[in-house]
Amino acid sequence: MTDADYRSRWIREGMSGTARFTLAIDPSGRISECTITRSSGHAELDAATVA
Repeated sequence: MTDADYRSRWIREGMSGTARFTLAIDPSGRISECTITRSSGHAELDAATVA
């Protein structure tokens, strides 16, 4: 994510953090799953990372 991905409400509320994640790659090389392995501390940011 970059600053451009942040919703204005998140910026106003001072929401920030670093989420760690794992990607599963299918045989064709496409991402088949994204799993948060360490939360940013904000469920909304974690959900945006997975999306």
